[in-house]
Amino acid sequence: NLFVYLFVCLFVGLFVCLFVCLFVCLFVYLFICYPVVYVYVLSGNKRKKVTLNSSDELFADLRDLHFASVGPYLSRRAKNLNVVMDERHMAQSVSQLRVFVAKIPHIQVTKRSLGLHTTIAELVKEVIDEVAFSELKSQEQRFLEEVDHDRVNEYIEKLIGRQGDIRSILRLICLQSQVGNGLKPKVFEHYKREVVHAYGAQHIVTFYRLECAGLLRLQQQASKTYSTLRKGLKLTRQVTDVRNAEDISYTHSGYAPMSVRLVEQLIVKPGSGPISWKRVDESLMRLIPGPHTEFSPRSEQDAGAETTNEGQKLVLVYFIGGVSFGEISALRFLSQIEDSPANFIIATTRLSNGNKLMECMVSARN
Repeated sequence: NLFVYLFVCLFVGLFVCLFVCLFVCLFVYLFICYPVVYVYVLSGNKRKKVTLNSSDELFADLRDLHFASVGPYLSRRAKNLNVVMDERHMAQSVSQLRVFVAKIPHIQVTKRSLGLHTTIAELVKEVIDEVAFSELKSQEQRFLEEVDHDRVNEYIEKLIGRQGDIRSILRLICLQSQVGNGLKPKVFEHYKREVVHAYGAQHIVTFYRLECAGLLRLQQQASKTYSTLRKGLKLTRQVTDVRNAEDISYTHSGYAPMSVRLVEQLIVKPGSGPISWKRVDESLMRLIPGPHTEFSPRSEQDAGAETTNEGQKLVLVYFIGGVSFGEISALRFLSQIEDSPANFIIATTRLSNGNKLMECMVSARN
């Protein structure tokens, strides 16, 4: 009996100790650890990854807008949401109240989405309001408009001098090279020497890679290739109101991507006969780098032309090497203009931009 008694006491004691330990751990977690995590999240120090796709109604409307249009659009949607919310005060019958209750799930989703995209817009605005961003954008526009592209650029020198982002520097040098049909030998060597001195000898390889890719080259003879293409394809134009876009050039604040302008010439512009490169001026086609070819189906059955419910042709545009979101938005704009004959399916080997392209070219130290 004594043995049983001791065993029961020991068992009860262990159970009580275990219970006390669990209680203490729970107390520490709820009243000490949990508030710290809560404050940490609210303090903004923790990044939150958000998936954006067309299932989000707001994102589907926002993704192709020029940023100057985003603020007014969000403000308008917020006002519309407030109007819908005020309907609950106007409901005077059970049926009216039932209609409002049915809207509540959509109202809650819209409210969360509106808050999310307002936060994202504020973060983006902080970037584009920076002096460095506006200066870089201004210099890109000057090059595209063929201003001071035949000499050493002061802004590029300033960027190198203050150890700016190497990707931005290389982008500007390559853009100057493309616009001027190459860089003069003295200009080329000056840029190369300054970059190597400021950022390291590994960028000798970077310049070699840029040359191999055709992004950077020496000017062999004076040529107006870009100038002719710019005027012939109307690559630049003055955009007075980006909120009411009338041309694909709104996507880059006055510059129309050449790839999309060619698609516009082939598909959207009115013309008789089948889709063909013949719709584009032959003298312009000779200036565009790379070969161009076309496949002519032998019959309508071979063509396999698909159409949408609105009678538009379905056209596949495939970008080999990469496509930017700006080009995608420009193609969407073409498919949405009044009486557009085509709706585009866009395919690519990767989504890219200027910085990603330069990252592929920058040689690593090791």
